[in-house]
This record gives sequence, structure tokens and C-alpha cells, in this order.
Amino acid sequence: MLLVTIFALVAIGSASMLLSTVSGGGNNVVMIPILVLAFNFSPGEAIGTSFLALTVGSAVAVAGFVRAGRLELKSGVAYGAQVAPGVVIGTYLSYLAEGPLFRLFLGLVVTSLAAAMLLRGRFRSVNAVPGTKPQSSPSPSQPRLAIILLVLTGFLAGFFGQGAGFVLVPVMQFIGLPIVAILGTVRIVGIMIGATGTLARLSVHEVNFGYGAALAAGTAIGGFLGVKIGTKLKAEILRVVVASLIALLGVLLVVTSLF
Repeated sequence: MLLVTIFALVAIGSASMLLSTVSGGGNNVVMIPILVLAFNFSPGEAIGTSFLALTVGSAVAVAGFVRAGRLELKSGVAYGAQVAPGVVIGTYLSYLAEGPLFRLFLGLVVTSLAAAMLLRGRFRSVNAVPGTKPQSSPSPSQPRLAIILLVLTGFLAGFFGQGAGFVLVPVMQFIGLPIVAILGTVRIVGIMIGATGTLARLSVHEVNFGYGAALAAGTAIGGFLGVKIGTKLKAEILRVVVASLIALLGVLLVVTSLF
């Protein structure tokens, strides 16, 4: 592997994990399209390799959130255990769906997630208006619905390799988790998703350890910096810029799948 390629992968991993830690989104939504478009990875290999990097970056971020006291450790482990089965199921079903059609759907999902980033920022700003009532306590039916949502989130992550972060944040808000603890708790679930997804993809030989190690070095840096500077950044501006770039990557995936 060329030195310039290593530096590029470290930069990609660092930037994607920084965004993920600051916004609560998924870093794989950046890494997977780049691996497919720029490095000629198959979608499956791109997903498996990015899962490896996600595990490392999330672990570093969790360590930072633990020191800051801004996560719910037991809740994160419990949610991760509920997400993991969906990851395994989604991984093996996606293996059966490899090909141009899967690349097309992957592009559509990436584009949709970019739109979700923008919309979630708008809804969050509305909910943050002073004078609005705080979220009520979860009803008895919410935990059962939350389990279903978490399993489906795992399936989304396993099948497309991404999207979990964008779903987990509103699900955790729905459950009633304190808002200050959500970003750290999402990263605990990220460890579970990354480790489960890596093992599942490894069983079908879809993990590139060379590229994964370089990306993981970057995600470790991004996870560390994300915890340090996340509260100082204007996340809304960052979200709009990155969402626009992700949308472009999604469109390129769709176009290249058709021609």
C-alpha cells in the first residue's frame, strides 16, 4: 500500500469519526461510498472494512465520554445486545444481494441518510425552542416498540453498513434517555455494531485488514478529537456541509450502478 494511500485513509477515517462523534450520526456513511468509488471495493468489502474501523473509533470515543460522565453504560450495552442480532441477519442477507442492484440501493440509502441529517437538524432546532415542554416519561408500551426499532436498526446497519447512528439518536430520545448522555451511549452501541458486523463480514471474507487498520487509526483520532471539541463546534453548520457531500456520494453511487 502506498504511503499516500495510508495518509488518505487515515484522513478519511478521522474526518468521518469526528463527524459521527459530534453529530451522533454514523461514520460509515462517509467511508463506505469512498471505498467503493475511490478504491474500487465491492459494497460488501467496504462495509466489512468500515465496521472494523467503526469498532476502534467508537471505543476511543466511549473512553472520552466515560471521563466526561456523558453516557449511560448499562443502557448502551443493553441496546447494543438488542441491535446485534439484526446486524448478523442483515449482513448475510446483503451477501445474497451483491451486485449492481445492491450498489444502486446503497446509493439510494446514502442519499436518503444525507437528507435525514438535514431534516433531523431542523427538527432538533424546533424541539430546542425555549418554553417547550420536556419529553414525557416512556409509557409501558414504549420499551417493546423500542426493542423492535433497535433490531430493525441493526438490520439496516448489517445490510447497508450504515444508518444506525441516524436512527439510534431519535430512538434513544423516544425511550427517554437524557439528551446529554445520548451521543456517548450511541458510541457504545457503535462498538457492538462494529464488532458484530466485522465478525459477520469476516466469515464471508469481506474485511480488508490493511485498509481497515489505516481507517481505524483515523477513527481513533477522530473519536478522541470529537469528544474534545464536539461541544465547541457549530454542529448544525457542519451537518449541512457534510450532508451535502454525502448526498453527492450517494448520487455518484446510483449513477455508477446504472452505467
